[in-house]
Amino acid sequence: MIAAISRRVPVRLIEVSASGCLCDAPTPLEEGSVGFVEVRTPGQHRTEAVRILRTHRAGGSSWPYRMAVEFLTLAPLSPDSLRGIAAVIATGAPSAPRP
Repeated sequence: MIAAISRRVPVRLIEVSASGCLCDAPTPLEEGSVGFVEVRTPGQHRTEAVRILRTHRAGGSSWPYRMAVEFLTLAPLSPDSLRGIAAVIATGAPSAPRP
């Protein structure tokens, strides 16, 4: 039998790099947890597999927990992925040719 536990937690992206991101959340997420970050903008939807590296209480706002998150490389880098976009911004060049 295969099972999965799913929990949706809104996060606010603070900073994104080719290796991960820094985000804020209303509730803490346990270090070592794995999941997905979904970013939706008009006409686009990007999903990345991630692992929580560090979590700490950052302040008293509605986003009191700050987390360092690393991208998990489960698939080749795509220019349409969140990692791919961060790589293009970091280097100024496309990360892979589009098919």
